[in-house]
Amino acid sequence: MQHSIRKIAFGLLRWTGIIRLFQFLHRNQIVILTVHGVMDNCHPALWEPLRPQLPPHKLDEYLRALSRRYHFVSLSEAVEMLDGRKPIHRTA
Repeated sequence: MQHSIRKIAFGLLRWTGIIRLFQFLHRNQIVILTVHGVMDNCHPALWEPLRPQLPPHKLDEYLRALSRRYHFVSLSEAVEMLDGRKPIHRTA
């Protein structure tokens, strides 16, 4: 149920153009993506996580989806862009 509500909400945001507007307004900014809790449940862990973990194949899926709209750069490239030594890449 929660998954379908998210899907509907995201569809509405996309249909209204709010997502594209957000991308346009933030086109000259750098966003740092951090992901916590990625773990392959097929292998035994030395500790018990406190919350559900994201399987590596789902992380790959999410990163592929993001890469269709955004350009990934290394942290050192981001520092150069913020220092003005390198131009900021535009999103797709």
